[in-house]
Amino acid sequence: MNGFLNWYWQWVMIENIDGEGTFEKILAILLDKPVIKLAGVPMELRGYRTFYKLIISKIISAN
Repeated sequence: MNGFLNWYWQWVMIENIDGEGTFEKILAILLDKPVIKLAGVPMELRGYRTFYKLIISKIISAN
């Protein structure tokens, strides 16, 4: 999903180029890495199965 959102955002940026979109402008947008990365629940792959780690054993305490 994260990759799809990145490509979609780049497409929107290309569509909204002021004036005529030159090859250099389009290439600059496509080579720009995203600033925001969406992250979800940690996953673990075992064999052909995907497991989501819903219980985190590590407890973070506030001091």
